[in-house]
Amino acid sequence: MQTLAIKISTALLTLSMGHWVSAQPLYVATTGGSLMQIAPDNQTFEFAVLQGDGTTKLRTFKYAEVREFRLIENPNSNLQNEILALVEQLGSVDFTERELAEAKLSEAKYAGRFEKLLRNYRNHPNLEIRYRVRRVLADLVDRTSQTSSQDLLILKSGEHLSGDAHQLTVSGQVLGQKITLERSQIRQLGAQPNRSLLIQKASPVRVKKRLLHSDHFYNNDDDFVFDFESDPFGNSISLNQNLSDSFVSRGLRFSSTDSDYVRAVRFSFKFCPIDAGYKSVCIQGERMFRGVMRIRFCLPGQPDVSAGVTRFGMFIERVDNPRDFVVQAFDANGNLISLVEATNQDCCFAGFQSNVPITEIRVQQNPYLVNSNRTLDEMYAVDNVTFNRPVAVPASSISSILKLRTGDFLAVTKLAIGPQAWRATITELPQSISVEPQEIAWYQTSNPITETPKHWRVLLTDGSVIAGEMGENCPPAPERQPNGLSVNGTIYQAIQQRDDESITLKDVFRPLDDRISIDAKQIVALWPAGKPAIYPEPEDFPSKHPVLVFPGCRILTKNNIFFFRDSMFWPANCQEMLQRVDFKKFESEPEDTSVQGTGKTMSSYDSPTAPSIWFQAPNTLAPQQGHVSTRFGTRYVFGPGGRFVLKSISDDQILLSFRGGDLLIPMKDVSNLSFGQPR
Repeated sequence: MQTLAIKISTALLTLSMGHWVSAQPLYVATTGGSLMQIAPDNQTFEFAVLQGDGTTKLRTFKYAEVREFRLIENPNSNLQNEILALVEQLGSVDFTERELAEAKLSEAKYAGRFEKLLRNYRNHPNLEIRYRVRRVLADLVDRTSQTSSQDLLILKSGEHLSGDAHQLTVSGQVLGQKITLERSQIRQLGAQPNRSLLIQKASPVRVKKRLLHSDHFYNNDDDFVFDFESDPFGNSISLNQNLSDSFVSRGLRFSSTDSDYVRAVRFSFKFCPIDAGYKSVCIQGERMFRGVMRIRFCLPGQPDVSAGVTRFGMFIERVDNPRDFVVQAFDANGNLISLVEATNQDCCFAGFQSNVPITEIRVQQNPYLVNSNRTLDEMYAVDNVTFNRPVAVPASSISSILKLRTGDFLAVTKLAIGPQAWRATITELPQSISVEPQEIAWYQTSNPITETPKHWRVLLTDGSVIAGEMGENCPPAPERQPNGLSVNGTIYQAIQQRDDESITLKDVFRPLDDRISIDAKQIVALWPAGKPAIYPEPEDFPSKHPVLVFPGCRILTKNNIFFFRDSMFWPANCQEMLQRVDFKKFESEPEDTSVQGTGKTMSSYDSPTAPSIWFQAPNTLAPQQGHVSTRFGTRYVFGPGGRFVLKSISDDQILLSFRGGDLLIPMKDVSNLSFGQPR
């Protein structure tokens, strides 16, 4: 059976226009969520280029000249003729007709998108037309369309041309099939593929460094910068504009966990002589600037395809107190990669550089200042967001996505999985296609993530994440005294004298699936499942001692960590590392809220003080490894170096084996299935 790559090569060779064989394929992002390589039947297309006077001039371009061609949702075709007719109607002898024409021209889809064209009629010979056109133009403040007003053609030469693609269609060969895409099916075209993120080998760190200054960014073709003065199409951003989908063409999506949305604002400081910028973005909810701002990434132009970046930075502007806001970076599995607190500067830069894709940034009031005696700041804004080009990552999505090793992303409406081939139905293709398993990079399902059960998770040396329980074999926690853990230290001494074997890790953690056994030496990290895993920094492992990782604070232990049924304990001779964040230890200790490296400290599992415990430095998943991730937060790694073996895949289940025993995972519980990089 021919491989998919051979099929595509054969299709290209059989094209009637032989000089297209050596040309780059055209990449088309569809409204259905697919990204496909097309060998087009024609070399050229027509584009009506917008002129300085608001009119358009039809020009012919070659697809080989195109870097990026973005199409707006509602084309301008035929609207110009409507506008010319409405302008003439402004001079009608009928007063009602004149009023109706002016009202319609004032709508955003007319005046907002064709302001330059209307300005040509400000000096019309007809006094009534001249008067009403000027009145329409004067009424345009903050009423223009919030979406791009024109199609945008970006050439490889760097030239940006606005205009109208009219009813553009693209015909050609896709995956061995003939296809014709109408304009309504096309989001954007490009002659250059989106690059895949390649990790050459497993790396011992998650976050290479925190970026504390904008100079860490070197703006080039791979860096996107948004100052919120204009959108990627060059349109000016108006105040209070909803920016949720304004930057999808560059792979950025804003949202809020509050009831309101992220919008553009002018932001001034209470005490600051420095001008921080003209426009920023914030959340305006019940109270100004309050809420959690979520910044997520998608494949540029494809909001349905999750993506990540490896470098991110922005300015966060606050009003009153330092540390009242945090910027958090998360990976595709919801793990907290790193965290930066607002400093004592009114406007500080917060950034991250990671070797694992960052899929989400959250800006919010500091949730770790749980026992602060003062009122926390509720005002903040974000400015000058910068990140490198997003690349697709497998993650839960609203649609099922099949990524091929050729670089195609297919939004699948129906999938039949067989041992020899997968048959996928895609909206844009007239017939289902057959894909051999070795041509599939990963399969992302549309199964929603379920709330994680309140169990524990362990990360193993092969990258697997296993759910389990803590506490069954643990001793009860020592009794809490009014002034702390103990009055005279006897409880701590008694803990030290316990038999270590009764409280070692292998005895206190038990996998929920009793078919899986874990050696303590295989465990890299341990954390409460109700919280995201918090990753350490490179400097956290100067020796082989375990590291307790809190949000914004790390503690290097020089002795054992003791586990109890509802809490954990680390001894006095620990060294506090990096930032200190205030925590509430116990209700009876309101005066002492900080994590102390020199004191006897205990943390309950379900409190904000519960850390992630790292027994060794984390490694990224090796590129040749495949894995099955579930919507419950577990991950089973198979392939070279993996502890599981992939036995079979069908429409309704995935069958793995562990040490000869079968482990069945229903497909309805699968979040994504990755086959790893080819060896």
